[in-house]
Amino acid sequence: MKTTIATLGLLLFTTLGTQAQETMSSPPPAKADMSKHECIMAGADTWTSLGLSAEQVAKVKDIQATCKKEAEAMKADATRMEGKSMDHASKHEAELKAVLTPEQYTKWTKWCEEKHGSKMKSDSSK
Repeated sequence: MKTTIATLGLLLFTTLGTQAQETMSSPPPAKADMSKHECIMAGADTWTSLGLSAEQVAKVKDIQATCKKEAEAMKADATRMEGKSMDHASKHEAELKAVLTPEQYTKWTKWCEEKHGSKMKSDSSK
């Protein structure tokens, strides 16, 4: 009887341990990735307050539309999303940097850090 109870107990603990080690098939994007995406998707009032011209705002809206479309496509195909969300955000950040002046980019990164707590990648400032 003691052997049966001990065996069942061991089996129970082994099963629970195995279940606890299962991982999700596609991890959710990191918080930093989401914050960077939210910074890229800032509203027109934010861009205007950063001193962008109408032409720059139009270019930013194009970048945002592409960013949103790609993000939705990655959500639909979770296997593509694995390891790609940071590449996705960095790509669009580089496109924004090409549109903004150095002063505007500095203001934007500061706004992003204050608003979303997101530290922009140092290699994107190249």
